[in-house]
This record gives sequence, structure tokens and C-alpha cells, in this order.
Amino acid sequence: AWPPNPQASAALRNNVLQRCERLLDNWLNITQNLRRDNVRLQYQKETNGATQLLYDYLDPALSEIEPIRREFRANRAMRDVEATVNLYVKRLNSWGQHD
Repeated sequence: AWPPNPQASAALRNNVLQRCERLLDNWLNITQNLRRDNVRLQYQKETNGATQLLYDYLDPALSEIEPIRREFRANRAMRDVEATVNLYVKRLNSWGQHD
């Protein structure tokens, strides 16, 4: 079993908790600083003129931003890379009717 003992389990829990708290504190500080400077915010790159808070892992802009903001990266969801498909709805309560 992992973690191997109660002490390791407690250490892991504390490590995860501290990392989460640090990330949330940093996120809050980033947004507050940008808002203080009247910078428009957006979650990711959506429109021109607003600063994004979340970056792709390989975004070239990462080299140009402060290190604390580089922590906020995420891979793209599959919906961004998979092909578009048609969605057909079939009524299952239409007994006796044929499409």
C-alpha cells in the first residue's frame, strides 16, 4: 500500500495542501495586481486586448511573463483537437413510428 505509513500519508497530505494554498494565493494575487493596474482579464486567450490568466504548456508567451504566472498552464481539452461530428437525436418513445 502507498503511502507506506501514517507519517508518509500525513506528509503527502500536507504537501498537497500547501501546494494548493500557494497556487490559490498566487492566482488571487495575480488577478488583484492586474485589476489594480486596470488590466482587463480573461481566463485564456479569447479576445484581443485582455490579459489571459491560463496558458497552454507550450505557449511561446510563457517566456515573456513573470515566473509566478508560468505556474498556471493547462493542456487543451480533447474538444479542441478532435474532429467535429454530427449529433442525431433518436426518439425512443415513438413506438411504431419508423424514421
